[in-house]
Amino acid sequence: MKLSKTIKKLLTGTLCPLLLISCAPTKTEIEDIPELTEAVLPETTWEETEMTETPKPSECSEFIVKPTDEFVRKLGRTTNDGDTLYASYSLSGIEFEMEGTLCDVTLTTDGERFSDDRKAYAVVTRNDDAENSWRFKLEDGTHTYRIFQSETPQKVKIRLEKLSESAMASMGIERIKTISYFEPSPTEEKPLKIQFVGDSITCAYGIEGADENSPFDTAEENPLIGFANLTAESLSADKELISWSGIGAVSCCTDKVGVKEDYVLIGDLYRREDFNFDNVNGREPVEFVRENRQPDIVVVNIGTNDYFYTGDVPELITEFGECYYDLLTEIRRQNPHADIICTLGVLGNQLMPEIERCAERFREELDENIYTLEFDLHDIENDGMGSKYHPSAKTHRKMADRLTEFIIENHLND
Repeated sequence: MKLSKTIKKLLTGTLCPLLLISCAPTKTEIEDIPELTEAVLPETTWEETEMTETPKPSECSEFIVKPTDEFVRKLGRTTNDGDTLYASYSLSGIEFEMEGTLCDVTLTTDGERFSDDRKAYAVVTRNDDAENSWRFKLEDGTHTYRIFQSETPQKVKIRLEKLSESAMASMGIERIKTISYFEPSPTEEKPLKIQFVGDSITCAYGIEGADENSPFDTAEENPLIGFANLTAESLSADKELISWSGIGAVSCCTDKVGVKEDYVLIGDLYRREDFNFDNVNGREPVEFVRENRQPDIVVVNIGTNDYFYTGDVPELITEFGECYYDLLTEIRRQNPHADIICTLGVLGNQLMPEIERCAERFREELDENIYTLEFDLHDIENDGMGSKYHPSAKTHRKMADRLTEFIIENHLND
């Protein structure tokens, strides 16, 4: 089966913005944060979430906290720089509960390093109400955003996630301010956790682009409607995305067979806490050490970009296989008990036979908890395409349905 179209090198929405409250605070003690008084959001009433009942004070108080495990649940793979929590990967962020009238969050980004089509975007979801989530572009530098306000105290669950991918502008969470009865508290984990390791497809690159001729823009990169998040939602699972557009196991997307682009490979990302943050900020490499729950399932969707390097050259395909197998062994090292699903196919299946050979070798040398799944090639005529020939939202939905079905058929969610 031939690759659907030539995907160019990939590193090359309508917004519902939150009001920007204050600009560029210095990194001072939290007591120095200016009080925010302007009402910026209409009063909202939210269906109450279950929270542990304890005696309430007679009135709400102001709390200013850092994004630590005491107050929030960290989502996805994150890294700390001092007291700032960086959520660089798609759909990484924080989630917490509170009962009160107001919540502000102070965010920082290095957007000044990037052109307008590579800025950071985030989304705020309250009480899992995705239809009324707020999606916004981070202003360059450090700013405070009001993400919840009500005239009367409300119980609310707040989830803040980064939408744009790690290769683009960053998102750092500096502090959270609430007017509430108590300090924010972390939410509970879901019964199932799935990690997705992949390239631009996992990032949902261009999923909201008008067609294949649309240029890349982080404003149209929406992993909320990508196959990874849709699969996790279908299975009521937490998700963790380790993905980067254009990336591969042996080479990133390249213009010529045999000409390797290996400035960053998926193995580099997987071994590091935050590869891009280290490189951009000149930080010594920080190896990833898991402190939160390991995933129950790891879905690997790698090989699309590698084919631009390997073509149909046998020795180059073998080279890919060695690098792919090294990735699988690193996944197993980090996640001793996870089921691994190796997928490919939506933009071409040429390397699927080599991936299947790697999976068989894994079974022989390590363990049996590995599976392969080939997705159907995207149906351009009926489902259209996103930016630069990437899968459309319809195709992502089909991928999610097939992957969900596969997980259930093999009892991997039990």
